Amino acid sequence: MSRRPQLVLGAVALAMAIALATAGAASAAKAAKLRWNRIDGPTGAGNEIGLVRGADGVLHAVWISGTTPSTISDTRISAAGRPAGTSTIAGGWDGNGGIAGLLMPDQTLRLFVTGGHQPNLPTAQTGVNSFTAPASGSPWTLDAGRVWGGTIAYDSGNMSATLMNDGTPVTAWSGAGAGTVHVGLDPNTPNSSFGADLGASWLATDHSSGAVVLEGPTNAGTGGAFVQQVLPGAGASQILPGVANEQASGLAGRIGAGGVYVAWTDGKTIKLTTVGGGTRTLARGPFSFARVFAAPGGRLWVAWGDTNDGLYVTRSNAAVTRFEAVQHLKLVSGDLAGLANENGNGTAGPLDFFALFQIGGSDRGYWQAHVFPKLSITRSNGKAKRGKRSVTFTVTDAGDPVSGASLKVGRKKGKTGANGRVTFSLPPGSYKEKASVPGYTGASGRVKVKP
Repeated sequence: MSRRPQLVLGAVALAMAIALATAGAASAAKAAKLRWNRIDGPTGAGNEIGLVRGADGVLHAVWISGTTPSTISDTRISAAGRPAGTSTIAGGWDGNGGIAGLLMPDQTLRLFVTGGHQPNLPTAQTGVNSFTAPASGSPWTLDAGRVWGGTIAYDSGNMSATLMNDGTPVTAWSGAGAGTVHVGLDPNTPNSSFGADLGASWLATDHSSGAVVLEGPTNAGTGGAFVQQVLPGAGASQILPGVANEQASGLAGRIGAGGVYVAWTDGKTIKLTTVGGGTRTLARGPFSFARVFAAPGGRLWVAWGDTNDGLYVTRSNAAVTRFEAVQHLKLVSGDLAGLANENGNGTAGPLDFFALFQIGGSDRGYWQAHVFPKLSITRSNGKAKRGKRSVTFTVTDAGDPVSGASLKVGRKKGKTGANGRVTFSLPPGSYKEKASVPGYTGASGRVKVKP
């Protein structure tokens, strides 16, 4: 392979270009309710949930239940964010660890699962296994004999996968102190190792440069998020100093645009770092996890939180220069004792967020929530004429104008144009304002019109 220029992480923090709502452990903002859907549990839940969205918009949430022999299952999540049935992919499985999924260039689905297709197999027949499914998502078929990674992959608690720009799948897992990367589907292709003392290995592709980046929490040195370009050639590595646990950081590339991003926590703040660029601070507080997920049009979802403060999410604009107002969302109800293994998929626009919750002493399983991006309303006053004032309202999505949004101000109603604006002539007074459009969480407030 030809070597591309190495990626180096910028060390200079960039100032935020917008006023982003700050969320902290001491925040007094009330958390909004969220519908949580149970995926598995309350016993035997696996270590990871794998996600892959088909071309039909259905999201396949793949999970493992039980200890050896265990069962691999596929829960289908509709485009509306509701569970739409569960089917068995494989039974009699040896393992309860890592899972990752990919939508292939030919629209088929591919799944990577650590373990063995039956208990007590020789070491050479365990590791990363491959399953395929047609575009319809059913049935899933094990690629017999296509196994790589051996004992290290078998023992791994996580899996990650990405596509190179030419459509070649790349998989990664952690084990024996390093992050291991495998290119393609040929079991005989040599693996490559990166980093030291990694607790997980996440992959993402820069769709502009073609670079594949590996990220994972490390206990090496003072700990933090290890980041390195691994393909098509190895680049310089860097550690973003922070909390060294599997939940403390996440990685994502953009859809149809360049750039790879790391969301991470240093125990005091939530940060978003552009690989090869700068760092933004999105929130302050001693949160336990940070994740980032791709959304259409180059946008990104960033999620963070903990069991005490709940879930916070925000979505960027298409250029990742501005973000919507942070949404503070409640976690599942009950005696919440733990939150781990957070994952998500935002490729359809809204964010389908998944987490492994420990409720009380024995209830443990994955739950899913469907989060919509949030609208914002701004306004500008025009001239007063004949006892009324012209007021222009602008409805935006992270600063980008939203066309076709319904806006109600007092008794006035209208729809925004291509510039996201609608103008009303209003007499002096105080009016309720409300903006809505399908696929978004609405915005509301009150506007005062002066004489």
